[in-house]
Amino acid sequence: MVAAGVLGFSSSAFAETKTETFTSKGCTTWTVPSSGAVTIHATGAAGGESGGGGSGGKGDEVSAVLSGVSAGEKLYVCVDSGGGAAGGGIFGNGAGGGASGVSLGSNFLEPVLVAGGGGGASGGYGGGNAGMPVAGRGSGNTPGGGGNNTKAEGGAGGEGREGGSDGTIGAKFTSEGPGSGGSGGYQHRTGGGGGGGGYFGGGGGGAGQIESGGGGGGTDYCVDTATVSGCKVTPEAGTQTGAGSGAGDAQVTIEYSVIPPGPTGPTGPTGPTGPQGSTGPIGATGVTGATGPTGPTGETGPTGPTGATGPEGVTGATGPQGAAGANGSNGTTGAAGATGSTGPTGPTGPTGETGKEGAAGATGPTGASGAGGVTGATGATGPTGPTGKEGAKGATGASGSTGATGSTGPAGNAAIANFASSQNVPSGNCLNYTELAGQGNGSCPRATSGYSLSNLLAGPAPANGEIVNNLYADTNATLSSRESALVSVIDNTTGKTLLSCTVTSSSNHSCSNAKESGSAAPGDNVEVKITGSGSNCNNKQWRVRFRY
Repeated sequence: MVAAGVLGFSSSAFAETKTETFTSKGCTTWTVPSSGAVTIHATGAAGGESGGGGSGGKGDEVSAVLSGVSAGEKLYVCVDSGGGAAGGGIFGNGAGGGASGVSLGSNFLEPVLVAGGGGGASGGYGGGNAGMPVAGRGSGNTPGGGGNNTKAEGGAGGEGREGGSDGTIGAKFTSEGPGSGGSGGYQHRTGGGGGGGGYFGGGGGGAGQIESGGGGGGTDYCVDTATVSGCKVTPEAGTQTGAGSGAGDAQVTIEYSVIPPGPTGPTGPTGPTGPQGSTGPIGATGVTGATGPTGPTGETGPTGPTGATGPEGVTGATGPQGAAGANGSNGTTGAAGATGSTGPTGPTGPTGETGKEGAAGATGPTGASGAGGVTGATGATGPTGPTGKEGAKGATGASGSTGATGSTGPAGNAAIANFASSQNVPSGNCLNYTELAGQGNGSCPRATSGYSLSNLLAGPAPANGEIVNNLYADTNATLSSRESALVSVIDNTTGKTLLSCTVTSSSNHSCSNAKESGSAAPGDNVEVKITGSGSNCNNKQWRVRFRY
């Protein structure tokens, strides 16, 4: 039964389908807008072509429906990620195509589906196609193997020939994204193709002057579960070598449903007023307002009564008394008249004028001299006088006897050895000795004695041996605080480490060792090995120099 005033239709009938498309290379976190199910389509990239006419392997498209997601949930989306580097060489070999896929959460540790990428070409040989459960192997004499879900391993690297290095193996997916394809081996003429990225990456092809190989493809991944359904693989749908929105480009699309809000219903009648609630607690006193402007000045009040007279001040000291003036001479006394009778007292007459002031008395004698004043402060020091003339030079002493000749020092080391790779160097590989073969890297050779054609060795040491010192190395790796990379100069003949230094997060992409040295015997060969701890150390470029 349908309630009055409510239509009996499913809300899904009004749902609007929207599509989110990811066409840029790399990985990003996407927030699910609404609860329900999402439909995912992912396409891996094709491997790169070679200058010798070889074609890159094709990527696959994988699709499925992911149910039970909630609004606000995070999905981690990667496009064209993990393609292996080409091995270099003058024929321009192809890199592996990157994989595309989606994982639950904010990293790639719980993949929902992965579309593998194709392997890169080498010389006239093609790369392997993506696939599931096993991807295609590259073609040629030394191809890289395809990734393998059944064995849970990346594709094997092809063996290097004719002085070329081996390709490296493919890797499994990590928290950062799909598994990386192996790097192609290096040979200055024809390097190996890079492996394709995938759930398990394809192996890199081996290098050789003529006998080289394409990289293996990366594997797809999709398994029907309680929340994932309708897994479908479209083989060789990834025909382009990069990410984009066109047909065959590496990309990811996610379709989801949104139910738009319905029209607002009419306003219902106002309900009766509820009883008045109890008075809430008194709120906190507000902050004091700013002081208002000063009011006009009021009228002057009446003068207050005069205050009491203060106490009389202390009487000052009496000044010194001047000397008394000389007495004038007395005049002659007249004769006394007869005394008449006393008449009545008349009225007092007016006061007469004040007589003139008498002349000043003579000045008294000068008083005794006062006590001497306090001695004044010492005056400033006067300027320094001119420097006196230089004294006469003494006679030269007799020459001492010549000391004994010291022992002959060790042989000098004015030459500089250069080892470098402009291709990414996996941890554990050795760098090329650039004087023989240009920049590059490969698996470190077995112990050698005497003549060797390996591009990874400098030698033989001269007749009196050689001393290795003043090591300096730099790289484009940016390391975290928990990562480091060890650069080791090794006597390949004996296996002894002659000199080393370590790059850390605080050493500004470089390291050096000028305090130590190591010696190699006559005829020994020397190699430089890179050993990294952490993902940021792996597959970076290096330059290393030292004196010998």
